[in-house]
Amino acid sequence: MGRLNDARDRLSAAVARLEQVLTENPPADDTANASLQRELAALQVKYSEVSAAASDVGGQLDQTIARLEAALES
Repeated sequence: MGRLNDARDRLSAAVARLEQVLTENPPADDTANASLQRELAALQVKYSEVSAAASDVGGQLDQTIARLEAALES
């Protein structure tokens, strides 16, 4: 799960940096702006996917741990 968390953190940081750059220094031409907006949208989608995957894996790990603990107690 560490790799998923690392990936989620890197994507989150990339999205935050891109949002900050777009806010502080909007591109002068419309083509560059459109390109950056597409890149930001793609990163936001990827971040959502990675976050969902990390949550799913975390839930599955919790269930597996609970089953193992129950098996050890019986």
